[in-house]
Amino acid sequence: MRVFRWLWPYIRPYRFTILLGLLFLAVLDTIFITWPYFTGGIVDQVIHGGYQRLGYPDRMSLLTLYLLGMFGVIILKSISRYTYHISMEKASVSILADIKNDLYAHMQKLDFRFFDNNRTGDVMTRMSSDMEMIRHFIAWILPMTLENTFIFAGAILILMLNQPILTLALLAVTPLIALLAFRLSRLVKPIYLAIREAYSSLNTVVQENISGNRVVKAFARESHEMGKLTEVNENYRNESLKASRVWAKFLPQLDVLSGAMTIIIVILGGWMVIQGKITVGQLVVFNGLIWMISNPMRVLGNIVNDTQRFFASTEKVLWLVDAESGIGENSRVRPEETGQDPVSVRGEVEFVHVNFKYRGEPVLSDISFKVSPGEQVCIMGPTGSGKSTLVSLIGRYHDCSSGQVLVDGRDVRKYDLRRLRSAVSMAMQDVFLFSDTIEGNITYSMPDAPDDEVKEAAEVAKADEFICRMEEGYDTIIGERGVGLSGGQRQRVALARALIRQSPILILDDTTSSLDIETEYSIHAAMQRRYADRTTFMITHRVSQASRADRIIVMMDGRIAEMGNHCSLLARKGYYYEIFRQQYDDYDEIMEILGSEGEGETAHGQKQV
Repeated sequence: MRVFRWLWPYIRPYRFTILLGLLFLAVLDTIFITWPYFTGGIVDQVIHGGYQRLGYPDRMSLLTLYLLGMFGVIILKSISRYTYHISMEKASVSILADIKNDLYAHMQKLDFRFFDNNRTGDVMTRMSSDMEMIRHFIAWILPMTLENTFIFAGAILILMLNQPILTLALLAVTPLIALLAFRLSRLVKPIYLAIREAYSSLNTVVQENISGNRVVKAFARESHEMGKLTEVNENYRNESLKASRVWAKFLPQLDVLSGAMTIIIVILGGWMVIQGKITVGQLVVFNGLIWMISNPMRVLGNIVNDTQRFFASTEKVLWLVDAESGIGENSRVRPEETGQDPVSVRGEVEFVHVNFKYRGEPVLSDISFKVSPGEQVCIMGPTGSGKSTLVSLIGRYHDCSSGQVLVDGRDVRKYDLRRLRSAVSMAMQDVFLFSDTIEGNITYSMPDAPDDEVKEAAEVAKADEFICRMEEGYDTIIGERGVGLSGGQRQRVALARALIRQSPILILDDTTSSLDIETEYSIHAAMQRRYADRTTFMITHRVSQASRADRIIVMMDGRIAEMGNHCSLLARKGYYYEIFRQQYDDYDEIMEILGSEGEGETAHGQKQV
């Protein structure tokens, strides 16, 4: 079975720990099997006078010996139980940690498409509660299965050797129990798969509500969110009740059949005592052994239930294991095969007849252009025109469907993926900051960056001023996703994080959209002074920013509609001209109003651009 083939490599390093635990479990089970002989011996040899035949002078001598033996067995049982539990818990927790590490490492290799197509709640469920069922299987289901099998087989063997007729009478009900357990396992597995799906949906709703709590409160949609939660919670409840109804149908039958064994031993065993075929002590022993036959039958339902939960959860985990990145295997090319070191990348970027499809729909069509090292390129266009997708192909966050993306004349698919991305620094449109210090967020890509470089990157991004005003400065802890900062402050910290990396290719995806024009101008002026040697791609909707670029690319419906510098595109009177006219007409109108009120012009007037 695939589940166990996948699990075995994780179990193998801890097999001796597991075997040690199972060895002491066998000792513990042996004690359980032999325990009835102590009580039976006390009844026959102490109470009914059998001590005389054994050569003991009185009852107390033999009783003392029995009690000392029982005390020793209790000590051995305690040691065995402790060692067994510690061994199995140690192994199961270690195995779970190894699986989580490998699965987390596997997730780091998945591309954007995987996370675009799958809900965060689903992935979190796979990494948490579904994983916990694997640990539960190793720590509890596996030992309980072996323990009950050993106890059941041992008790049957002892009974068969001593009283085969009584044993056969007891075994008459076991086929019915086995049949019920088989039917139970077949019915509950699909139900538990549905329960895992419902639980994932529940996690997704809760996760989205927590992440988007500000939006919820801003639009007073708390009741709507409660309705969503109620719906998925009700679905989870209904699926869980389905499992409960299956249990309610089968468990009473299993209990009745298990209890029937006790009735058989009382009736048949009592008759055999009356007939003198066995002693009362032997009946006590048999009664103790019957518990070791009936109890495994009783817990069989629990074992079947948890086993099916384990299989359902593991299948969900294997779904994550099987997820593949859309980035081709050439990302594994060895650095020595590329002949390139990220430090030596000059920053020349070329698109050669590039096409890209997402979910079968064309996003980019026949994109071709070449950018020289150190050139600043601004990409503009309406929403959904393919701007962000275009720049994402440079660092292979996606692979083009056809054509080539070249960096320094080499296809990006022939670079080692880590080395390629170390040559590309990106400040994304969707700013994400970690729940860490401001310095920790800035140095995320360069953990060992000296303080002066951190400060320099923050100064260029115009973040140093507001950081220094904070009580803890760069050591200020910001909340999850940077909730302790304003939108503009988050963008500036994200920009500083991109700048500090010193990569030859810099991508800024609408990085300064939340900033005022004056701050934006100061940032780009500082960048031009300090980082003029970097090849820079800037996505923006502002003409004030685009006008300073060496080249402007206008995207329309996934194609390059216009390309040139500020003056040449204005002369064409196309999309760029219309955007320029809209933005500058508004500005001129405002300046006329301000002029009539006696106000002067700003330090960085738009007409300078």
